[in-house]
Amino acid sequence: MINLSGLSIGMTVSILIMIWVINELNYDNYHNKASQIYRVTNHIQVSPGEVWVWESSPLLYTNMMSIQVPEINQVTKMMSGTWLPLIFEHKGSLLKESNIAYVDSNWFSMFQYKLQSGSLTDFAQNPYGLVLTDSKARKYFGNDDPIGKVLKMDSLYYTVNAVVADNPSNSSFRFDLLSNLAGLMKNEARRKNDESWGNFNYLSFIRLNENSNIKQVENKITGILRKNKEDSTIKSTLVGLKAMHFETGLQNYTFEHTNKQMVTVFLVIAILILLTACINYVNLSTARASMRAKEISIRKINGASNKTLFFQLMLESALVSLAALCITILLVQLFLPYFNQFTENNFSLSLSSWPVLALILGTLAIATLLNGVYPALILTSFKPLQVLRGSSLPTIKDSLFRKALVVTQFTISVTLIACTIIAYLQMQHIQQTDSSYQKEQILKVTVPWFAMKGKSKEAITSFTQTMQQSLMQVPGIKRISQASGSIIDHQSASSGSFDWDGRDKEFNPTIAVLSADAMFPKLFNLEIKEGRWLMDGNKADAHACILNETAVKELGIRKPYIGQRFNWNGDTGSIVGVVKDFHFRSMHEKIIPLLIHRRSNWLNTIFMELSPGSIGDQLSAIESKWKVLFPKFPFDYSFLDQDFDKLYKTDQKITTLMLLFAIITILVAALGLFGLAAFTAERKIKEIGIRKVLGASVSHIVQLISKEFIVLVGVGIMIATPIAWWVMSKWLNEYAYRINIEVWIFLLAGLTAAAIALFTISIQAIKAAMENPVKNLRSE
Repeated sequence: MINLSGLSIGMTVSILIMIWVINELNYDNYHNKASQIYRVTNHIQVSPGEVWVWESSPLLYTNMMSIQVPEINQVTKMMSGTWLPLIFEHKGSLLKESNIAYVDSNWFSMFQYKLQSGSLTDFAQNPYGLVLTDSKARKYFGNDDPIGKVLKMDSLYYTVNAVVADNPSNSSFRFDLLSNLAGLMKNEARRKNDESWGNFNYLSFIRLNENSNIKQVENKITGILRKNKEDSTIKSTLVGLKAMHFETGLQNYTFEHTNKQMVTVFLVIAILILLTACINYVNLSTARASMRAKEISIRKINGASNKTLFFQLMLESALVSLAALCITILLVQLFLPYFNQFTENNFSLSLSSWPVLALILGTLAIATLLNGVYPALILTSFKPLQVLRGSSLPTIKDSLFRKALVVTQFTISVTLIACTIIAYLQMQHIQQTDSSYQKEQILKVTVPWFAMKGKSKEAITSFTQTMQQSLMQVPGIKRISQASGSIIDHQSASSGSFDWDGRDKEFNPTIAVLSADAMFPKLFNLEIKEGRWLMDGNKADAHACILNETAVKELGIRKPYIGQRFNWNGDTGSIVGVVKDFHFRSMHEKIIPLLIHRRSNWLNTIFMELSPGSIGDQLSAIESKWKVLFPKFPFDYSFLDQDFDKLYKTDQKITTLMLLFAIITILVAALGLFGLAAFTAERKIKEIGIRKVLGASVSHIVQLISKEFIVLVGVGIMIATPIAWWVMSKWLNEYAYRINIEVWIFLLAGLTAAAIALFTISIQAIKAAMENPVKNLRSE
């Protein structure tokens, strides 16, 4: 049972990890001719030492490439609806759909979708056509046929032309709705704006002819872009569809991305856990060697060759591994729903799927080889005459290898324990590090930009004041502030449009830009290091600005800072204040220079500090006010502390998984040690009996059996320490603000492993010490 349970647990965990790894490594490979599909990437030099990398391109670029570059077989383009959601009226309610893509008529010719009903040809011909995923169609229409159904948005009517299967788990294009781009172009102002070569709003995909020269294509499309944008420094490159998932260095990401190093790490972890489980099986098999010594010896005397016995023993190993695999499949099916929930995927264990079948058969083959070879070699090495004469169990000459197995197990265990501790401490560091602003009890809502569309600056200012006055009437709201974006993960930045006294003309750094009102520092408890904040109603402050400490330092602003000239986007004003640095982006990134100004027509994000204890009532009252202010837009909100947690959601998951894997590995390793301790106690059973007759105590017997293993565990700790330090140093380098790796972490990991090992060994040692020595020595 111990053999099967340890092996099954190890195989279960390994298969679950490998399902995720295989999924990550096979992103977007299911599309027809995926190896010939590329996305255009644009490199824009914003200053002599800085290049921005954009995944987006101008609207007209795609079709022009198709016409002028003969190597291109097909083109298509799309735009994410993150900033342009569709808001439908459905059954008396307003439904906001942000997970939408606007695609052109070639989209379904290049990318594969499983059509369930309707016609993709009808969609391509209908400017206001919609394609829904199966789950989204069921949400809107239940069991009714959705084809031909109409969804209304303002005065526009969108028709459902097709329903496709839900997106597979290895798809970058995880949109619930796809809308025809032609409908968006019906808006004359939108079309004219997007046709400007200075606006990069669309993702361009191209399919090349076979054996096309990538570099030549890149040079040709770069020439097209440079000519039309009149920029000799811009450059276009191609990123393969299957490589897109691991892409790094972009300014913004439309699709979900994964760190390829992390995939490699989890691949290694899966292999190590399987290896640990197999070592556990080997150790337990060798512990039972004496029980089978006479059986093997009799078979040899009856004419069985070593080769025959070896293959018989390998067959036994295969059968045990197969039994463990059957249990594993049941366990995987049992835990897969929880694994899907945790990873936010929809994996399935389908034996008809070739990758899944290959994974299961591969796991079985590896487990059989690892489990069978070493025990089979040991058992076939026994001398039958010595065994049948009653001699003691033959000494295993290659005990060094057996000890190496223990060292390997605990090297893996201690490494994972140390890595888990470091990852946990880094997450605690992020949670507990002072972000220098208030996050708790802060509600955030975003004003729909198209609600302000066409309004003058004065009209927007007046509406903003009316909106604040209306919301302040809600009981429980302490403060309200408005800004041009969230204080968490604020990505708005610019370069090349700033000037100040003393600036080198070649120096054009990237500076984050935020517009905020007078209440902003009070609501978030920001600290003003010098000067003051911008004041509402002060006309002079319309051209003034505030810089953070990093901006003052990196831009080389002259002292005294207050009153220094600062020009932004052609608007010349002066610095009126310096604010203490606060983390307005992830701690993976260093704080960059930040400029804060006051433009009332930029204030599209509302922050409200709520009173604790009656959040539900306050939300209901705010929603009622919202429906009056924005009757055509649903009330969509979030809390800042939740937004902050989402920023590190992936990191938290990795930490949780590492903790789980560390626990499983150390438990499996303990089972292996349990087997080795049993083997040692059995081999020394007569020695223990003699020592007991001569007066040895139980503690002495425990020490006799334990000391060898404690030394091996110690060796494992010494090997694991530099490995864990190296791995986690590389991981921590991804954070601009990180903890220092200290010695006590490895001491704690080592002591934890040693304590578990000592406890495990002591169980067998005490059992051996408590046995009757007369019974054990009777054969002598």
